[in-house]
Amino acid sequence: MSGDVDLTTIGDLRPAVLHHLESTRATDVVLDLAEVTYLSSCGVALLLDSAAVAKQRGISLEVHSRAGSPPRRILELAGLAGMIAAPAVQATEAE
Repeated sequence: MSGDVDLTTIGDLRPAVLHHLESTRATDVVLDLAEVTYLSSCGVALLLDSAAVAKQRGISLEVHSRAGSPPRRILELAGLAGMIAAPAVQATEAE
């Protein structure tokens, strides 16, 4: 993912991410937010929905974001950086 994850982009992004999670045979999936410049409530909802789908399918889902980045700050402010238990979603620092 890159750029803004908001109301204008979620219409294309949401189905693509959820379809990938629903159809993949992988047991580990990473959502990389390192190139995301803005994460709106739509993006947060997508991460929560992705975590639910991953959990249902037995997939380990990690969310990577850069320390101090806008997406990381949003996740921290929303209480989601550490609130969602691993392995469903784990916020980690992308190098």
